[in-house]
Amino acid sequence: MQSDALFDTPPIRRQSPVPIYLQIAAQLQEKISAGLLQPDDKLPSEIELISQFQASRITVRQAIKHLVAQGVVASRQGKGTYVLAPTIKLELGKFKGFYEQIRMQGITPETELTKFIIDPSRLPAAASEMTGTGKHIVEFVRRYSTDRQAFAEIHGWFATNTIPERSVLECYPVLGVIIREFGVAISSAELGIRAVSATARLARSLGIQRADPVLLMRRASFLSNKKMCEYSEIHIRAERYEFRLHSEGPLSVTSAIHPLGRSAGNKAGNAA
Repeated sequence: MQSDALFDTPPIRRQSPVPIYLQIAAQLQEKISAGLLQPDDKLPSEIELISQFQASRITVRQAIKHLVAQGVVASRQGKGTYVLAPTIKLELGKFKGFYEQIRMQGITPETELTKFIIDPSRLPAAASEMTGTGKHIVEFVRRYSTDRQAFAEIHGWFATNTIPERSVLECYPVLGVIIREFGVAISSAELGIRAVSATARLARSLGIQRADPVLLMRRASFLSNKKMCEYSEIHIRAERYEFRLHSEGPLSVTSAIHPLGRSAGNKAGNAA
């Protein structure tokens, strides 16, 4: 049952230049930020919101649509609209471990190590360069959760000269284990991101439906001697993640004034 405090909202300012639907969305967002609505809680129904805010059905639906676009809530067909856990953001171009990126946003995820193998018999082709970096290779699978809801799973491999205890990987991020093992910082990494469909096993792990879209982030890390020391495939629930990229200027003038590739019959001046 929703707390009565949820409905203790200030009146809508109808003379404000801010559209009514944005005022409604902002008030609901405040309730979520204050913890009156938790992840997986259901928002009041349309009828309840119409009554509370004295707004039209169209306006209430615009407010909900705005919150959906912001990744704050999600509509489930035939069930209503539910609060989502906070979106996790990854700054592209800044090399930080997956766990560190999450912690920097004030989120402390629960982790569970579900697989731990020393010197696996097979490696993915993308990890084959790791052979020879160390005496051993460790394969592992780790699941990340917040508020008892899984949002990501890492399937990774890393090189090492000594065989680590399982408890070490249960307690420390893999990149930290590698730095401690080799005594040097990881100098560079390559990152690729694409959308894939969840397999049956991954769907069970992340609590989603088979074939639901998930983000696959492939990461390869290298030591200063250019040897690959780690390769990971990180599957992330698509609605829980946002990627950001900051690009420094100035824009090259020569490329800025180049006409777009168009058919000869079109004038370059028509390119927008």
